[in-house]
Amino acid sequence: MNQDRIDQSPTDSSGHQTDIGLNMLDMMNLPDNLQKLVNWMMRQKNVTLPEVAAHTGESEEVARTQLEALVAQGVVQELEEGETLRYRPRLASKQRSKLSTNIWQNLE
Repeated sequence: MNQDRIDQSPTDSSGHQTDIGLNMLDMMNLPDNLQKLVNWMMRQKNVTLPEVAAHTGESEEVARTQLEALVAQGVVQELEEGETLRYRPRLASKQRSKLSTNIWQNLE
């Protein structure tokens, strides 16, 4: 059974849910090599360090450094699966509209 090392719905000190995860602006601000890595990870759902190294053509040490940077930014989540670490993209939840529910009535 997967045991997430990062809480699924993180909260701040006041108990409000925080917006950790990847949104489109974050994705655009990543260096090209990390954008490509995260895009690939999104298609794979979750991956291991050796899989990332094989995909990127880099050593496991370089791949680990890339993954650690993405984990630190909240873009990637580390999962423990037995003795294996797996990584998956952590997508930010879609922002709900702050517009009034009766906006169309107000515009008439």
